Amino acid sequence: RIERSQHDNFEPAYAITIHKSQGSEFDHVLIVIPEKRALLTRELVYTALSRSRGSITLFVQEVRGEPLLETARSISSVLSRSTSLFEAPLADGERVIEPEKGIRVKSKIEYIIYRSLMKARSDGWLSFIYEKELPLPDAPPGLRVIKPDFTIETGG
Repeated sequence: RIERSQHDNFEPAYAITIHKSQGSEFDHVLIVIPEKRALLTRELVYTALSRSRGSITLFVQEVRGEPLLETARSISSVLSRSTSLFEAPLADGERVIEPEKGIRVKSKIEYIIYRSLMKARSDGWLSFIYEKELPLPDAPPGLRVIKPDFTIETGG
Protein backbone atom coordinates (compact mmCIF):
# COMPACT_ATOMS: atom_id res chain seq x y z
CA ARG A 1 0.00 0.00 0.00
CA ILE A 2 1.29 3.45 -0.92
CA GLU A 3 0.82 6.22 1.57
CA ARG A 4 -0.85 9.39 0.29
CA SER A 5 2.29 11.38 1.16
CA GLN A 6 4.27 9.29 -1.35
CA HIS A 7 1.89 9.77 -4.32
CA ASP A 8 4.09 12.53 -5.79
CA ASN A 9 6.96 10.03 -6.10
CA PHE A 10 5.10 7.86 -8.61
CA GLU A 11 4.31 8.33 -12.27
CA PRO A 12 1.96 6.17 -14.28
CA ALA A 13 3.67 3.87 -16.78
CA TYR A 14 2.22 1.93 -19.67
CA ALA A 15 3.30 -1.30 -21.32
CA ILE A 16 2.52 -2.52 -24.81
CA THR A 17 3.69 -5.50 -26.82
CA ILE A 18 6.51 -5.25 -29.34
CA HIS A 19 4.04 -5.93 -32.14
CA LYS A 20 1.76 -3.13 -30.95
CA SER A 21 4.75 -0.76 -30.81
CA GLN A 22 5.54 -1.08 -34.53
CA GLY A 23 5.56 2.35 -36.11
CA SER A 24 5.95 4.13 -32.76
CA GLU A 25 8.98 5.58 -30.98
CA PHE A 26 9.58 6.17 -27.29
CA ASP A 27 12.16 8.07 -25.23
CA HIS A 28 12.95 5.01 -23.12
CA VAL A 29 12.16 1.39 -23.88
CA LEU A 30 12.13 -1.53 -21.43
CA ILE A 31 12.41 -4.93 -23.08
CA VAL A 32 11.73 -8.14 -21.17
CA ILE A 33 13.22 -11.32 -22.65
CA PRO A 34 11.81 -14.37 -20.83
CA GLU A 35 13.60 -17.68 -20.30
CA LYS A 36 11.28 -19.36 -22.80
CA ARG A 37 12.51 -18.05 -26.14
CA ALA A 38 10.14 -19.84 -28.51
CA LEU A 39 8.81 -16.58 -30.00
CA LEU A 40 12.15 -14.77 -30.06
CA THR A 41 13.14 -13.97 -33.65
CA ARG A 42 15.63 -11.57 -35.15
CA GLU A 43 12.74 -9.49 -36.53
CA LEU A 44 11.16 -9.21 -33.09
CA VAL A 45 14.47 -8.13 -31.52
CA TYR A 46 15.03 -5.59 -34.31
CA THR A 47 11.54 -4.14 -33.83
CA ALA A 48 12.01 -3.93 -30.05
CA LEU A 49 15.44 -2.30 -30.25
CA SER A 50 14.44 0.18 -32.94
CA ARG A 51 11.52 1.68 -30.97
CA SER A 52 13.74 3.82 -28.75
CA ARG A 53 14.70 7.44 -29.48
CA GLY A 54 16.82 7.50 -26.35
CA SER A 55 17.71 4.62 -24.08
CA ILE A 56 16.92 0.93 -23.83
CA THR A 57 16.88 -1.30 -20.77
CA LEU A 58 16.98 -5.06 -21.36
CA PHE A 59 15.66 -7.44 -18.72
CA VAL A 60 16.90 -10.91 -19.68
CA GLN A 61 15.86 -13.92 -17.64
CA GLU A 62 19.00 -15.97 -17.07
CA VAL A 63 19.17 -19.14 -19.09
CA ARG A 64 21.96 -21.61 -19.73
CA GLY A 65 22.90 -22.36 -23.29
CA GLU A 66 23.09 -20.23 -26.39
CA PRO A 67 23.36 -16.46 -25.79
CA LEU A 68 20.29 -14.32 -26.39
CA LEU A 69 21.44 -12.64 -29.61
CA GLU A 70 22.65 -15.93 -31.09
CA THR A 71 19.22 -17.41 -30.45
CA ALA A 72 17.55 -14.42 -32.11
CA ARG A 73 19.92 -14.56 -35.10
CA SER A 74 19.25 -18.24 -35.69
CA ILE A 75 15.46 -17.88 -35.71
CA SER A 76 13.89 -15.78 -38.44
CA SER A 77 10.40 -15.58 -39.86
CA VAL A 78 11.56 -13.88 -43.08
CA LEU A 79 14.87 -15.51 -44.02
CA SER A 80 13.05 -18.15 -46.04
CA ARG A 81 11.49 -15.35 -48.09
CA SER A 82 13.46 -13.51 -50.72
CA THR A 83 13.91 -10.18 -48.92
CA SER A 84 16.74 -7.73 -48.41
CA LEU A 85 15.94 -7.06 -44.77
CA PHE A 86 19.28 -8.35 -43.45
CA GLU A 87 21.60 -7.97 -46.44
CA ALA A 88 22.05 -6.00 -49.62
CA PRO A 89 19.44 -7.00 -52.19
CA LEU A 90 20.47 -9.16 -55.10
CA ALA A 91 19.92 -7.79 -58.56
CA ASP A 92 17.35 -9.82 -60.46
CA GLY A 93 20.12 -11.21 -62.68
CA GLU A 94 22.02 -12.55 -59.65
CA ARG A 95 19.05 -14.46 -58.27
CA VAL A 96 18.56 -18.04 -59.44
CA ILE A 97 14.93 -18.60 -60.33
CA GLU A 98 14.21 -21.87 -62.09
CA PRO A 99 10.55 -22.40 -63.11
CA GLU A 100 11.40 -25.58 -65.00
CA LYS A 101 14.43 -27.88 -64.76
CA GLY A 102 17.31 -26.37 -66.73
CA ILE A 103 15.58 -23.03 -67.41
CA ARG A 104 16.63 -19.99 -65.39
CA VAL A 105 14.64 -16.78 -65.66
CA LYS A 106 15.87 -13.34 -64.64
CA SER A 107 13.11 -12.04 -62.38
CA LYS A 108 10.10 -12.96 -60.29
CA ILE A 109 7.71 -11.54 -62.88
CA GLU A 110 9.33 -13.68 -65.61
CA TYR A 111 8.90 -16.67 -63.29
CA ILE A 112 5.19 -15.90 -62.87
CA ILE A 113 4.72 -15.47 -66.63
CA TYR A 114 6.70 -18.65 -67.34
CA ARG A 115 4.58 -20.69 -64.91
CA SER A 116 1.38 -19.33 -66.49
CA LEU A 117 2.66 -20.24 -69.95
CA MET A 118 3.56 -23.73 -68.71
CA LYS A 119 -0.07 -24.20 -67.62
CA ALA A 120 -1.35 -23.01 -71.01
CA ARG A 121 1.15 -25.32 -72.73
CA SER A 122 0.05 -28.33 -70.67
CA ASP A 123 -3.59 -27.49 -71.54
CA GLY A 124 -2.63 -27.58 -75.23
CA TRP A 125 -3.24 -23.87 -75.90
CA LEU A 126 0.26 -22.91 -77.02
CA SER A 127 3.95 -23.62 -77.07
CA PHE A 128 6.66 -21.19 -76.06
CA ILE A 129 10.41 -20.73 -75.83
CA TYR A 130 12.20 -18.57 -73.31
CA GLU A 131 14.77 -16.13 -74.75
CA LYS A 132 14.81 -17.63 -78.24
CA GLU A 133 17.24 -15.79 -80.51
CA LEU A 134 15.40 -14.31 -83.49
CA PRO A 135 17.39 -13.05 -86.49
CA LEU A 136 16.79 -9.58 -87.96
CA PRO A 137 18.82 -9.68 -91.18
CA ASP A 138 17.87 -6.16 -92.30
CA ALA A 139 18.84 -4.53 -88.99
CA PRO A 140 22.08 -2.58 -88.50
CA PRO A 141 25.14 -4.57 -87.35
CA GLY A 142 25.00 -5.39 -83.65
CA LEU A 143 21.19 -5.47 -83.73
CA ARG A 144 20.71 -8.37 -86.14
CA VAL A 145 19.60 -10.75 -83.41
CA ILE A 146 17.01 -10.08 -80.73
CA LYS A 147 16.19 -12.21 -77.74
CA PRO A 148 12.63 -11.54 -76.51
CA ASP A 149 11.76 -12.87 -73.07
CA PHE A 150 9.12 -15.21 -74.50
CA THR A 151 8.36 -16.41 -78.01
CA ILE A 152 4.83 -17.82 -78.05
CA GLU A 153 3.41 -19.97 -80.82
CA THR A 154 -0.23 -20.93 -81.17
CA GLY A 155 -1.93 -23.35 -83.52
CA GLY A 156 -3.66 -20.56 -85.46
